[in-house]
Amino acid sequence: MSQSYADQTARVYLKAYQTLGVKMKAILVAPSSTRGWGHIGNSLILSTISDVQRRYAIDPDRIYLAGQSMGGHLTLSSGPLVA
Repeated sequence: MSQSYADQTARVYLKAYQTLGVKMKAILVAPSSTRGWGHIGNSLILSTISDVQRRYAIDPDRIYLAGQSMGGHLTLSSGPLVA
């Protein structure tokens, strides 16, 4: 997929979860990839979490992953690395 399509998809998901994020006082992050999640997925997830933790005061016990379709598969495989 193109970078613009990947970014557009991420924005759609952020908008869909925005109300819930405000209600929960959560920081929502939706990384996108033009190459699918394959081997780069865990690296992208962990580096994104690390980047957000450097920018904001994040409670490491309150980091949650969620995903749909390929993102769901990435969540399943990355979850143990984040926990």
